[in-house]
Amino acid sequence: MRRFWRGAIATALGALLIASGGTIAAAAEAGPPDLPFDPHEYGDRQWVGMPSHTQCAADGTGSNELVISFAETWTGPTEIEIKATSSISDSAADSEVIWEETAKIEPGEWDSFTVPIEDGGVRIWIDEAGLNYNGNIGSECQSAPVQPDRDGNTIEIPDNDDLQYYVAPRSVNGEAVQGKWGTTTFSGFYAGEQLLEEFATPVTGEIAIPEEGLRVFATGKYGVKMQFSWTDATVSDWEFDYETSPETPQTPGTPTQDGNTVTIPESQSFTYEDASGAVLSAGKVSMTGDLVVIAVPNEDIEIAKGAVTQWSFTFNAKPTATPPPTTPPTGAGPSSTDLTAATRGYTQAPTEAAAGDPITVTVGDMFAGEEVNIIVFSTPRDLGTFMVSEKGTVLVTMPDDLEPGSHRIAIYELSGEVIGWDPIVVTPRAGPPSETHTASESLVDSGVAVPIGTVAMAALLLAAGIGAFLVEHRRDRETEA
Repeated sequence: MRRFWRGAIATALGALLIASGGTIAAAAEAGPPDLPFDPHEYGDRQWVGMPSHTQCAADGTGSNELVISFAETWTGPTEIEIKATSSISDSAADSEVIWEETAKIEPGEWDSFTVPIEDGGVRIWIDEAGLNYNGNIGSECQSAPVQPDRDGNTIEIPDNDDLQYYVAPRSVNGEAVQGKWGTTTFSGFYAGEQLLEEFATPVTGEIAIPEEGLRVFATGKYGVKMQFSWTDATVSDWEFDYETSPETPQTPGTPTQDGNTVTIPESQSFTYEDASGAVLSAGKVSMTGDLVVIAVPNEDIEIAKGAVTQWSFTFNAKPTATPPPTTPPTGAGPSSTDLTAATRGYTQAPTEAAAGDPITVTVGDMFAGEEVNIIVFSTPRDLGTFMVSEKGTVLVTMPDDLEPGSHRIAIYELSGEVIGWDPIVVTPRAGPPSETHTASESLVDSGVAVPIGTVAMAALLLAAGIGAFLVEHRRDRETEA
């Protein structure tokens, strides 16, 4: 029986939110036929999970499987009230509920429930002792990715408002190109550690396959990664080889610019010329002014549909050095436009809190040990960087001067990618700051809420205080003697 690590489960199975940590064991021979693992044989924790996407009917209805599992050590209630609402609902009020069920699950057991979906998505609400999922689990209607059709050295990218397709050559300047995923979204194409920003825009229609070959990645809306079921992996990326037979329409390789140098690709099917007709040999060409490069097909070579055969490069009077490898861009900083239905994720914040109060925010156990940035909206306000606890939570204090009313708590990766967000109603501060949370409670139960330097200083002061007390106590005893 082999074990899946926590990150692999989060990536491969989609919207799995583990209540308090642990590793799930994949049991090929022990698990039931409809799941690739045995949910109650993974350790001493409990969890609730649901695939993040559903293939729905045209009217936005469908269904998906919700799984609840208790370990042998579970001491909480065995009857669990489950409610489901539309994905746009902010509460489980009776008027919002579209489905409800009472789950009866004993310690060491698990159960699955087919949850109906309406209005394009569903959110799950569970509010029991030790098991709180107030709308931070759900599934959205999503079209399944479709492999592009191919005609010779041209592919046709489907035009679907529900899908986004990204393409890039399989190599750039001889270096292999790879597509990379973030936690929940497509990060982009990379050559080594260098992000290729020129391939960061979704495409549709006819795309020519270059001589290097072509990589294609499909995502959901907003670039999200798709997962539709517990059992079947979602294929969302493809590779296309370049066909070199004379009968097949050909695509010229793309020249690239670095400062005032243009690299001309090697080709057996095309000759590269400048605007005057002078032949440009394969390799690096130093620019002395603006340069136009034209790919001229050799005899008996047909150009593929959609192929680009001419490029213009601008001479830089003061060329800048090639920038070092970068990580994905973080943009202009947190913005309310980041907080969409697609980025809501599985973050859970209290429904209501007073200004100045500490609150526990659930990020997800798959982020345990990672640093995250917490922002409160509507006007973005940075609450700081926090370490996610083993239980997938952080403890953060609401600002004393936060204006009462409706706000949103947003969790960001340090790279700037949104992990999730949840609405919260802030009430006026009623009294002095709460003293119910100690530093140790914050660190153990809810994530790092006290700066590490502060804790270290407190420990040093405590040690110094104990030392001073022992010295003074010894002097008192010597005086008495």
